[in-house]
Amino acid sequence: MKEIKKKIGIITLYGNNNFGNKLQNYALVKYLSGMNFEVSTILFKENIYLKETLKNFYKNITNNYKYKRIKKFKKFNKYLNLKLLSEKKVDKFDFIEIGSDQVWNYTFPCFNYNQMFALSSKKERNFSYAASFGVNNVDDEHKEIITNCLNNINTISVREDQGKDIVEELIKDKNVEVLIDPTMLLTPQEWDEVAIKPEQSIDKKYILCYFLGKVSDNTRTNIENFADKKGFKIINLLDPNDDFYLSGPSEFLYLVKNASLICTDSFHACVFSVLYGRPFLIFNNEDKERITMNSRLDTFIDKFNIKDVIYNGEITDNCLTCNYKDAYKILENEKEKSRGFLEKTLKIK
Repeated sequence: MKEIKKKIGIITLYGNNNFGNKLQNYALVKYLSGMNFEVSTILFKENIYLKETLKNFYKNITNNYKYKRIKKFKKFNKYLNLKLLSEKKVDKFDFIEIGSDQVWNYTFPCFNYNQMFALSSKKERNFSYAASFGVNNVDDEHKEIITNCLNNINTISVREDQGKDIVEELIKDKNVEVLIDPTMLLTPQEWDEVAIKPEQSIDKKYILCYFLGKVSDNTRTNIENFADKKGFKIINLLDPNDDFYLSGPSEFLYLVKNASLICTDSFHACVFSVLYGRPFLIFNNEDKERITMNSRLDTFIDKFNIKDVIYNGEITDNCLTCNYKDAYKILENEKEKSRGFLEKTLKIK
């Protein structure tokens, strides 16, 4: 008789064409599937992200340049096992998992409590894995509704120390674990399975720049001067004028793995730099209009005891070296901790 696997529905962010978002989603699908579950990513029919994605897709379909980039992200969706359903249908799953990524960042313009806390009516089925608020504290006006939502989750794990503080402030006597981002649950070899070499020519060593926020002219000049000195090419992944802007999540993996240096303010760019053993520099977010999200990077650096990765105003040859020997030992312990949490939550003997 064919074994009937229990079903897990993942609730996470969707539709913003963000590398980290897609890759963490894939990591959970693959990891939980490896624990012998049938795993799906829930895409709500009422999802405003979906509507905006479709709107932008058709708006840009005549723009061949942008269409190619959107198409790369849509192609990656084949790995996520998307299930389109109504918010009222989540009870069809044996477990509802929320996270990872900034699923509880209520400052996002399109944040929707009904969808980011679309829980099963049976509390024991609901859990979060490495969920993130993306902010250091919750405004008073949002505390009551977030508290009510959190009270309907059986087991809670978050990605940052600040997230643990937030939950424990709102829900007394609640045991909250801080677990690694799901992207770190997979090995580099497993990531290589979905990595793709970009179609653009890479004829020499390069510095990979991936900035979510604004970067000052002085910072860009310092990167350019160092690249000129070393004879490196610069790849700006989020610059529409750069040929590599057309990269999707699979190409992103390849570019990180083969970069001589990664310059970034992105959490996931740092994670994959460590996984692939590549040197990287973290630049402070210089965009005054963006709410700081450095808590996740602070937790990451402290947890893995990674030093000398904060940009201090200059780039030297020392920035091209890295030693993650201790970080890898810590990572193995963190992976065991995460697996223990999931086995207990999912009632795996």
